[in-house]
Amino acid sequence: MCLPIWSLKMNTRTHTTAARAPDLWLRVSLLIGLLLLLGISQFRVLGELAYVWLNDPDAGHGLLVPWLALYLVWQARGKLRAGVGSPSSLGLAVLVVALAARAAGIWWWFPYFDRLSIVLALWGLILTMFGMRTALATLMPIAFLLTAIPLPGRFQTTLAGPLQEFATRATEYLLVATGVPLTRAGNVIVVQDYQIAVAEACNGLRMLLAYAMICIFFAMVIRRAWWERVLMLLVILPVALAANVIRIYATALIVIFVDEDAAGVFFHDIAGYIMMPLSVFMLLVWLWLIRRAYCVDKLGTEIAQLGSVSTVALEKHR
Repeated sequence: MCLPIWSLKMNTRTHTTAARAPDLWLRVSLLIGLLLLLGISQFRVLGELAYVWLNDPDAGHGLLVPWLALYLVWQARGKLRAGVGSPSSLGLAVLVVALAARAAGIWWWFPYFDRLSIVLALWGLILTMFGMRTALATLMPIAFLLTAIPLPGRFQTTLAGPLQEFATRATEYLLVATGVPLTRAGNVIVVQDYQIAVAEACNGLRMLLAYAMICIFFAMVIRRAWWERVLMLLVILPVALAANVIRIYATALIVIFVDEDAAGVFFHDIAGYIMMPLSVFMLLVWLWLIRRAYCVDKLGTEIAQLGSVSTVALEKHR
């Protein structure tokens, strides 16, 4: 009895899938075991990270990052199902780099390298066990984990001064522009016998890091062209700085027209809940402007093309 060709192909595919299933589950089980070993070997580093996330206000957003990364993995589940390939020896090279990063972190007492090695090792294990296609499908979620790693202390110290200076000067310009007489001495603004000190904690770095994490997540999730995602990332710094300046400016106005106690409540309690939604709103407005400009430009191009086609048609008709 002769079977149709499509039936033979279907049976072949079924047998292939059935043959690959035990191998796939074996690799998944092995990966889980290796991840457990990685967690045990890096238990001290993971504990330090958890402590920093829970106690450092500048790194508190790190608690959300692993969960958001899991969502990114779930979003890429279709690519993961279709992209399982043969184990790749290139993953061993990534694991070697991860070990080198950890050795450098221990040797020079540079915790950032030690924490970075965990992310590199995770991606190296996936590449080793499942091949390049699966590794590429998980590249964005794993790269997103880097936003949970606190910046090196030296880098934060380097950024703190310029950000503090910018926040002070921008607040000064806004107050002067709205007709408020003042004097400034360093990072202290004096208005009507009130001293508004823009302390180092008010430099906006905390807002910048948390907002950068949110923008990067949106850029990975949103279904837009690549250039629109790049434009989203370009506004991280200006929007975060603007939100911080608005917070300080509003606090200064409350000090002037209400009292210092109300300003303290606003700055430390209320503003913390308002600034992030305000920043996200500014991002959404930016995306709307990008889409609006793109649609207008596209419409103008289509009108120009229609006009040229009409001109050619008229000339041929004549």
